[in-house]
Amino acid sequence: MLFLKKKRGSVAPLMLAFEVLVAFFVMTTLIQVSKGYAEQGFYRKAYIAKDISMIADASFAYDGNVEAIYPVETKNYFIDLNENQVKVYTEKEREQAKIGYSFVKPVNIFIEGQILKNPPKIEAVRSGNRFSLNKKQSINLLDCSQLDTSGRIEEKKIMIDSSHGYTDFGNQRTILKDSNIVELKESEINKQIALAVTIPKILYTYDVSRELSQELTLADRLKIVQQQNPNILITIHVGSYSSEQNKITAYISKTSKHREKSKKMGCLIINNFLSDEEMGNLFTGSSIIEVDKESHEHLLDDDRISVILEIGNLQNSDGIELLGKTSEIGDSIKHGIEDYYKK
Repeated sequence: MLFLKKKRGSVAPLMLAFEVLVAFFVMTTLIQVSKGYAEQGFYRKAYIAKDISMIADASFAYDGNVEAIYPVETKNYFIDLNENQVKVYTEKEREQAKIGYSFVKPVNIFIEGQILKNPPKIEAVRSGNRFSLNKKQSINLLDCSQLDTSGRIEEKKIMIDSSHGYTDFGNQRTILKDSNIVELKESEINKQIALAVTIPKILYTYDVSRELSQELTLADRLKIVQQQNPNILITIHVGSYSSEQNKITAYISKTSKHREKSKKMGCLIINNFLSDEEMGNLFTGSSIIEVDKESHEHLLDDDRISVILEIGNLQNSDGIELLGKTSEIGDSIKHGIEDYYKK
């Protein structure tokens, strides 16, 4: 470096001025670079890519199926998933501006390459040996009993208990639909489902043709069941819980003398739900649960084939979409009952 000296031999202040100039230039450049990164959401892209990669790694380590909702808004970005990396970028960005983060994919896991364009949310799904984003996998059908239950459905009496009615609205939810406030009531949903089960000799605990009438207690409904003496009792219930789960569950009495037949009935109805093209992908799980009849708040009867169906979840969007399909729900219940009596 060239040093200029004063007449007395000391270093001139020109060096200091030069260093200040260089520092100012570097600082200005860094500010411009930082501004550019901020404008492009550099750090936001980086942590979204890292987070989704970590979710993938965690799902691979878990022995079972996984569904994980990523709580950060992603609608301003493209999300590119490939064999071992997640990239995040905006639509018009060049390749070098794309932010990527890698994960370790086990050899037994299949990942289908995906590019999600401005997705409002990300849902990571591990189903068996497949991993994907925003692509719900169809739930496997249940393995139903091979017990011989063949018979003529025309000769059977089927009773539907809608579990709520009149002033007992059951679970409720207020939503905004087409700029209008809509009150969702379990009693009304159950009524529409009950009316959609179109099979011969259908019976109801509630008079579903009337809007208002005398309130029925659990004991009242059980008395009606015993008086009508149906071969099959199906109680309809809508799920309502604070999660992204949207399940179909059949409850049966563990002490019933018709336990195995009830279990088969519940299994066949569930499988018809899961097989339906309109509804199958809306479910996140299915199960048959044996309960103590006396401790359960809904109607079960040990003297006949008796199943409580808990359908969907009133507290999330997939559940609301599902519960709007009352015709398809009624058909799934009907087809399950028909399958039960087939040879």
